[in-house]
Amino acid sequence: MIGCNRGHRAWTMTSLAALAMGLAACGGSSPPRSTPAPPTAAPAPAPAPAPAPAPEPEPEVDFDTAEYRASAYLGASNAIAAYEAGASGEGVGLAVIDTGINASLSAFAGRVSAASRDVAGNDSVTDVDGHGTAVTAVAAAARDDRETMGVAYEATIHAFRADDPDSCGTEGGCVLTDVAIAEGVDAAVAAGARVVNISLGGGAPGPTLRDAVRAAAAAGVVVVVSAGNDGEDPELGDNPDVLARGLADAAPGMVIIAGAVGAISGGGVDADRLAAYSNRAGTSASHYLTALGTRLRAPDHTGQEFLWSGTSFSAPVIAGAVALLAQAFPNLTGAEIVEILFASADDLGAAGRDSTFGHGRLNIAAAFQPSGTTSIAGTSTPVSLTDNGSMPAAAGDGGAAGGHGTLVTDRYGRAYAFDPTATLARAPSARPLGRALGGGAVRSGAMAVGPVAVALTLAPRAGQPGGALDARPLGLAEAERDAARLLAAQLVARIDDRTAVALGFAQGAGAMRRQLEGASEGNWLAARRDDRGFAAAAGESLVLARDLGALQLTLGAERGRVWSPVRAGEQRSDYAGWSLGLSGKAGPLGTLGVTLTQIDEAETLLGARLSPVFGGGAGAASRLVDVDWRRAFGPVAVELSARRGWTDFAGGALETSAYAASLALGDLRRAGDRLALRVSQPLRVEAGGLDLWLPTAWDYATETATFGQQRYAFVPSGREWIAELGYATPMAGGWLSANAYRREAPGHVAGARADLGGALRYSLDF
Repeated sequence: MIGCNRGHRAWTMTSLAALAMGLAACGGSSPPRSTPAPPTAAPAPAPAPAPAPAPEPEPEVDFDTAEYRASAYLGASNAIAAYEAGASGEGVGLAVIDTGINASLSAFAGRVSAASRDVAGNDSVTDVDGHGTAVTAVAAAARDDRETMGVAYEATIHAFRADDPDSCGTEGGCVLTDVAIAEGVDAAVAAGARVVNISLGGGAPGPTLRDAVRAAAAAGVVVVVSAGNDGEDPELGDNPDVLARGLADAAPGMVIIAGAVGAISGGGVDADRLAAYSNRAGTSASHYLTALGTRLRAPDHTGQEFLWSGTSFSAPVIAGAVALLAQAFPNLTGAEIVEILFASADDLGAAGRDSTFGHGRLNIAAAFQPSGTTSIAGTSTPVSLTDNGSMPAAAGDGGAAGGHGTLVTDRYGRAYAFDPTATLARAPSARPLGRALGGGAVRSGAMAVGPVAVALTLAPRAGQPGGALDARPLGLAEAERDAARLLAAQLVARIDDRTAVALGFAQGAGAMRRQLEGASEGNWLAARRDDRGFAAAAGESLVLARDLGALQLTLGAERGRVWSPVRAGEQRSDYAGWSLGLSGKAGPLGTLGVTLTQIDEAETLLGARLSPVFGGGAGAASRLVDVDWRRAFGPVAVELSARRGWTDFAGGALETSAYAASLALGDLRRAGDRLALRVSQPLRVEAGGLDLWLPTAWDYATETATFGQQRYAFVPSGREWIAELGYATPMAGGWLSANAYRREAPGHVAGARADLGGALRYSLDF
């Protein structure tokens, strides 16, 4: 003999609260003893008023309603994440073997299947006790903005009434036999149910019931059974009810024993503590999962709302979660659903599985998250959901809106929408002052001997203090020579009257080429000319310049290292480049130059790193065209420059641009001083991005993907402009310079706060 394991209920009308105390539900571990009911709950409060409308734009569906919040078990199990992902239980059969159902209630309208029936000899499936209706409501009541909603609010309900005729309402409470319950399990399987809820307790299951549960498990049907309400009984509370233990042992991995959290604390319910009435996990910890079971609002067979408590009501919360998973991921087997619910549970009590909480507390949101290694759907190619590299600085916040979307699958073959660009880190914000001033005490100098000129720039080694200047050769004391590190060096040799060769160390070929052409680099903080468009350190470089009369031809080559940021720090890789330049005077129009440059990166994309899944790791090839014009108008020198670039990589292509204009005026207050203004746009992606063959749809029936071309634009939302004013004057054997700049839309991010900066510097030559 088995009794309903419901706990208690309280009327919503205060005047009838006393009557509710006399309606304690039946239940227990062995007949004919009844399980003591938990303490009486407070009357059910009126539903909270609906929240104020969200500001525009409103989400398509707002699940955080008054009805949702009144259904406390939904919030405690984080069900809203499943709803927002589109899960509702629609089309999934959820069977309840209990005291029947009031199918006329609006909460169940249109969803009680024709397979529902009595299995114990009653004249109908109609509930005369209330327990079955309340349990079913917690599992599957409609989302209709009325009182409360069930976990799987659109599931198909298979109700099987299993109470002995005329047993409900008696002193001993409703009686349900093994044979009737077994027939209900068989009927649920025949009706196509994916989950069966048994909120009952009593003696050990007989062979008929055990065989029925084994057959259900073989058919892939999950069984959820309540743990029992003997938690305060020192002899019975340390383990689940013998009925629950027997069913779990009959079909391991397919039966979930439902314990209840929800200790009464300070007039409220503490969902982090096991309810006092709930049987603990004990020796069945491997089958045990908890959910909120205290003061759950639901209607009885008359439609009157009560606050119910007991493991009878934590069980349908878990059964509803099974239905949500079954609908959202139809490829999952019953065993996989059970495994996912256990693995994703919130760990309560002792770390890991324990004898009180078993696997912990149901967390539907976590159960819906990908598990294990994720791969591009339809492939075995693993992909991270959080870190697939970084975006080039020239892309700014490009890709923020995502593309058309692709799919990944987890270890269970569950498909998830995936936006690759959301997993690419944005380039770190540029720090012009730190870059310009970070070298500490820098010394530079140059000397020429006949046709050979040498220039050096040195700074203290990391961790070594700079020394005072003295009059020794090169201006370095003995200790300073040991501490100095070479920042850059340049050797220029004139082979004949028309040919010169420049060799550089830690200096780019572009800068040396412009020096040989007679163009000034300027001493800028933020508006610097960037030959590559990404952060890199030049290694060795070579420039050959040939005077062709009216034109000058330059050939350049360099190689160096790229420092690209990654989440764990920085990684280094190689780059190499060559250039071909042609410049000459166009009479009164000034000097015009055109340069073609090729830059090959070994592993990076404009200095950034992409996962190989998105075409990264194989490097990139950039072709650049630079046009420069400069002319002097008396004491005023004007220079304009423009760049267009095309970059190809395994995952797509980019088109980039950069622009600059400058004015300079010399000998203002004293011989050799210089005032200059420069406006520039750093390298920016104008078009292009990822262009990949990726999955666009997933068929759960065949577990195959449909593929299509997916494009993700790297064009940023804004355009950075830098305006910088600089003044330099010779002073005491060195140079005193002052600069101030303003960066609009820094990082090419529209609406980003403008960046202001300035510096006063003094440098000495040696």
